[in-house]
Amino acid sequence: MNSYPTVARTQHGDSNDQQHPPNRVRAGAWGLLLGLSILGVLNHALGAATFASNSDEQMMFTLFAALDLYAMVVLLTAYRRRERWAWALTWVHSAAYAVAFLIIGAGVGSIYLIVAGVSALAQLATLPNSTRRDSRT
Repeated sequence: MNSYPTVARTQHGDSNDQQHPPNRVRAGAWGLLLGLSILGVLNHALGAATFASNSDEQMMFTLFAALDLYAMVVLLTAYRRRERWAWALTWVHSAAYAVAFLIIGAGVGSIYLIVAGVSALAQLATLPNSTRRDSRT
């Protein structure tokens, strides 16, 4: 269940985790993902309440606020516990932002593409180690 990488120690106490970023990089990437989600909830909720000029825009803002809220909950719970399914599912957030760029186009859509790119890089910085043995077994 706990399948994200942890720093493995040899019998001499040396770190054997050279193929994955250090814990501070992963923590920073997680914080970046969480920050983007929090800002997304605030931005899209405000947009739905004030900026939307028609029901389609209001629905888009509301759906993105819900998506960001979902990402925030997953990041604060299962993702933080390093559960593999949460890492895989969080790619939906990045993909939705990339698709929004394809639908909206340049201009405001470029912001969605930037968020998708930044969140994808942050996701890669927290990449689970599929070859790590579970220390509980």
